[in-house]
Amino acid sequence: MIKFSALLALLLVVCASARQCDVAKNVITSEGVGERSLTSTIAVVRLGVEAQAKTAIGAQTKIAAASNKLVAFLKSRNVQKLQTTGVSLDPQYNYSATPRQLIGYSASNSVSFEVAVGKAGAIMDGAVRNGATAINDVSFKATPAATATARRQALADAVKNAEKEARGVATAARRSLGRASVININDSFSPGPVAARRAFSGAKSIAAGAPAPPTQIVARDQVIRARVTITYALF
Repeated sequence: MIKFSALLALLLVVCASARQCDVAKNVITSEGVGERSLTSTIAVVRLGVEAQAKTAIGAQTKIAAASNKLVAFLKSRNVQKLQTTGVSLDPQYNYSATPRQLIGYSASNSVSFEVAVGKAGAIMDGAVRNGATAINDVSFKATPAATATARRQALADAVKNAEKEARGVATAARRSLGRASVININDSFSPGPVAARRAFSGAKSIAAGAPAPPTQIVARDQVIRARVTITYALF
């Protein structure tokens, strides 16, 4: 009787946690993680155009001409998802003067587009020759179809790993693993890396006609990670 009371007290202490109490309900919950790599095939490029002039209309006229030339070039290269991402026109002051002195205006436009990674470097160089004054950013991604396939594969791997873990625990406890009764999916996507952008001085050298090596764009693989939590019956 004393041994039975001690065993009952110990069982109550163990069942203080929800996960341990699940065992008393003949269920076990395990977590699985899956991971798949996929090649980045699309470059997302963001370019900028800047112009200065003594008057607002002068700055706007310059930026419009440069922007139109750049957009025409990009369209001729059949880039995808070309869009304007920013437009600005700001007065410039000499703050060392009292009162401050208006010295001119600065205008800027920015655009973004998508293109195959293998073509990105040449198009960026051509864009600088056709009005771009800044290469603001280059990021990478895979096609939607490739991303969806990798996600499904990562989820399948996560389910297998969760079942393997649960079956191992069930076997160690001399129980049999039943069917899954609850499945929760928590998957996350790891975006591609950002490429190092070319220094502005290099872009000016190209614009001036000086010899310059072509921009090399190298994209790393992306990673799709999936996480699932599954509750199984125990027999």
